[in-house]
Amino acid sequence: MKKSVILLVLAIISVIAVNAQPPQAFKYQAVVRDNSGEILQNQSVGIRISIHDSTSVGTIIYQETFSETTNQFGLVNLEIGTGTPTIGTFTGIDWSSNSKFIETEIDPLGGIAYVSLGTSELQSVPYALYSDRSKHAAWEKAGNEIFYNDGYVGIGTSLPGTNLHIQKSNNEIVRLQSESLNGWMSFYNSNGYIGYWGPYNGENDIDIGTGASNNIGKLHLVTKATPRMTIDETGNVGIGTTTPNAYLHVNDRIRVGEDPTYGNVFGELIHEGGGNGFKINANAGGGWADMHFQTDGNTRMFIESGGSVGIGTTSPGPRLTVKSSGYTGGMNVLADDDDRIFRVRQSSSGAGGVYVYDNADNATIAIAGDGNSYFNSGNVGIGTSSPSSKLDVRGNITIRSATTGSIVMELGTGLDYAEGFNVSNSNTIEPGTILCIDPENPGKLKISENPYDKTVAGIVAGANGLGSGVRLGTQEFDCDVALAGRVYCNTIATNENIEPGDLLTTSSVPGYAMKVTDFENAHGAILGKAMESLEKGKKGQILVLVTLH
Repeated sequence: MKKSVILLVLAIISVIAVNAQPPQAFKYQAVVRDNSGEILQNQSVGIRISIHDSTSVGTIIYQETFSETTNQFGLVNLEIGTGTPTIGTFTGIDWSSNSKFIETEIDPLGGIAYVSLGTSELQSVPYALYSDRSKHAAWEKAGNEIFYNDGYVGIGTSLPGTNLHIQKSNNEIVRLQSESLNGWMSFYNSNGYIGYWGPYNGENDIDIGTGASNNIGKLHLVTKATPRMTIDETGNVGIGTTTPNAYLHVNDRIRVGEDPTYGNVFGELIHEGGGNGFKINANAGGGWADMHFQTDGNTRMFIESGGSVGIGTTSPGPRLTVKSSGYTGGMNVLADDDDRIFRVRQSSSGAGGVYVYDNADNATIAIAGDGNSYFNSGNVGIGTSSPSSKLDVRGNITIRSATTGSIVMELGTGLDYAEGFNVSNSNTIEPGTILCIDPENPGKLKISENPYDKTVAGIVAGANGLGSGVRLGTQEFDCDVALAGRVYCNTIATNENIEPGDLLTTSSVPGYAMKVTDFENAHGAILGKAMESLEKGKKGQILVLVTLH
């Protein structure tokens, strides 16, 4: 079939009304002919209808499509508003404002390749669609009721800004008066009755809230369109939250102020979140104030503005001061079965003491200010939480002089027994050096310098970082001298290798040991035994077991 130039005869017949409701469509009739004027009989055609606002080329506010078949007379009958919408909704057309124009487009082959046949202005017939709103242009009466369905109502104003706008210059603007003592104003929404306002529960009371049938609604007090206080359906009150989970739930700080006599004085309860916890503050008007926790009008606990805490006193000295009412009272710390764990108290002598109790409520540990301290059961650990003996110390033990404070004995982690000595012939004594008795300076030692010296006394401790197990008089002398045990020693292998187990004695090299080869002459000059080897012709430090004889 050749493409036709369609001639369309249009006729708007009537507006469709259903059950006296506002019409939602209007009839539209057309005869379709080809370009020679012949009627297109029984032909499938595609039709698109567009409604333009204001002008023939104005915004399309509604558009729909139809797939129709002409009858034997080339006629198609449409109901505008019942097609397939592609833009807007038919019920959304505001027929009351601006002119409306209808554009018709047809595809003679029944598809969607539409060709516009022109646009024309709609006249009066479609505007019957507006009659549902225009028929009540003023107040209407129905029985004993009057109503107004369009526009705003103003009382005291000619420019109402909402459905009901009341304006008056003096104090009382609206009066609601009930003939009974419990009349109220009801509030409804699309779900029905939600609440009321008025003197309902008492003749002199004013109620505002949700109704008995509203079991999920909340009451909000609002500023700047934001709920500030909420009462939920269970009676919980929230300040700063709309989901309170307690009778009073405050989602910010609480401030309690004093009367105006004291100026800017207040207290605060704060939970800052983020792990910062709960805070109680007292402000004295520019600075933080003391806090009193009282019962029966008496302060039981006191927090001073600087942070010191007093229990039984309002003048704490250190960070925590506990004052009992008598010397036997003190402070108890109890377990969940009320057995004492420990107690701090004053004895009858006036001295303070700390006592730790076992499960039979017996004091097993006492640290007393009068010097009578004890541990009467179990093991004691220092530096360890699992002592295996009566005293188990992890680390060095130091004993000091009662008069000078100098170390007189130290138990360490080394392998030798050392005592402190002064040395007469050197200001600097290196660890590993062999020392001998100095006959010219009684009580002092000197660096060895002769082989097979029977005055050999020991080896300076501490070489290669190896400490002493026992040290005596360490801080009062020039150096610590190992007299027994294992220690690193300056050694020289002059004529032959030194092997583990070889006896060692002094050599002609100052401060150095050598291997014993003259056993007859070595009696009384033996330093100890080598525990490591040293190659012939070399000297260095090797581990030696000190056994003077």
